[in-house]
Amino acid sequence: VYHSKFVDSDRSNLEELMIFIVSNFDIKENKASIHFKKAKGKSFVLNINYALFGRILYCLGAPKGNKTKQRFLVPQWIISSKEYSKMFLKALLEDELTTIKIENRNYSINPRLKMAKEERYINNLRMFLKQVKNMIENCGVNCSNISKEPKSKSNQMTKELYFNIHRNKKNVIKFKNEIGFFLHKEKIKKLNECCNILEKTLRPIINKEDVLKLRKKGLSIRRIAKELKISSSTAHRMIKTQ
Repeated sequence: VYHSKFVDSDRSNLEELMIFIVSNFDIKENKASIHFKKAKGKSFVLNINYALFGRILYCLGAPKGNKTKQRFLVPQWIISSKEYSKMFLKALLEDELTTIKIENRNYSINPRLKMAKEERYINNLRMFLKQVKNMIENCGVNCSNISKEPKSKSNQMTKELYFNIHRNKKNVIKFKNEIGFFLHKEKIKKLNECCNILEKTLRPIINKEDVLKLRKKGLSIRRIAKELKISSSTAHRMIKTQ
């Protein structure tokens, strides 16, 4: 029997997802329900008690059952479409990626995608993460290498692999503009707040030719810096290395 379950610590995220599923798949509201679950922490579970919906997801490539105990990869129909790739990444990353927020003054944390599987399926997990990493980088967002050695997950019979999205300002802003999140209100809010700070503190692109043109007109280094809104040391360095 195909019953679909979605788990989240925030009930409001599941309410948004339930509205989306019911309205887009023409499912009767009495087929969807949310209940509280207390096991290894507090969470809520959205149940979609509609077998056809579960079969559709399975036929499209979604894993059935515990995803740490089976092999699966990103379906080719998703990889081959930029639109579907972005939709897939939005859903996956808002569930699995760490919340992107400011860590130190005007720099974000290192966003990390970390997933786990039973040790016998680690090679499959590495292949899956490689697919996801390639999809993210195809959107112009740079990532680190996938961790080499799997780490044991505390109190569980699984091992973890991960990679980071580079946290430099332009890269995080690029992630927001090209991928972002879909329904998770808190992650969307934190990402927007983070990028607002990053954009305000992002150094402007300096055109060396503009610096040299003003210098040829006889302007002092201090005046050039003021005109172009750059530091005097930057203007001096560009003139010195012409």
